Amino acid sequence: MIDLLQYLGALCAIIGSIWLTHKLPGFTYGWVAFLLASVSMAIFFLYKELYPAFIMELVFVYSNLVGIKTWIFKKA
Repeated sequence: MIDLLQYLGALCAIIGSIWLTHKLPGFTYGWVAFLLASVSMAIFFLYKELYPAFIMELVFVYSNLVGIKTWIFKKA
């Protein structure tokens, strides 16, 4: 089951990247895909005791939350 998180994280990162890069409809929600990817990978890395990668993903979680706040919840 834990290995499924690795694949979910990779898939969500690919989707988020393509969504944002090509500005597809609703592209700002690519940040949500990236957040899901980062959370999935963080859990996976923590479980596998890959602490440097886990810390990196925590920083990515923060970056994704800033992206969501800036692009999805931005003030009109």
